[in-house]
Amino acid sequence: MTRKIDIKADFRIDRRFLWIGITVVLILLSDCKSSNKISLYKAAGDQFRIGVAVTSEQLKNHEVVALITEQFNALTAEYEFMPRKLQPEPGIFTFETTDRIVDFAQKHELPLTGHMLCWNQMTPQWMFEDKDHNPLPREIALQNLKLHI
Repeated sequence: MTRKIDIKADFRIDRRFLWIGITVVLILLSDCKSSNKISLYKAAGDQFRIGVAVTSEQLKNHEVVALITEQFNALTAEYEFMPRKLQPEPGIFTFETTDRIVDFAQKHELPLTGHMLCWNQMTPQWMFEDKDHNPLPREIALQNLKLHI
């Protein structure tokens, strides 16, 4: 079954969610000076999760960690799971930064989303081009992608 998408209507829906989020933040910020502070995720209750995108470097900052654990109940890893960071060379994986994020999420019992696993700006050339900048055959490019994922 196909569905016709009304891009303008879909954008209006997204914009409404954005304004709802901004309104919630402003309400909570207006109450910050009182002793009855409530976090973003507690204000949302069971309606939906309030997430934040993080990098492994941010998790080294105690103030950022305090803000994350106080205000949010879900994490999204920014770029660490993408090929340029996780697999800079074919078959050579570096898990230090991703492990830091996963460990943090597990320690604080936060669900973790890996963002996009591949994105053209964060994908090294070797995944889709040879050394002369020619496109790789489809099968090899797909093999590279599957290995990463």
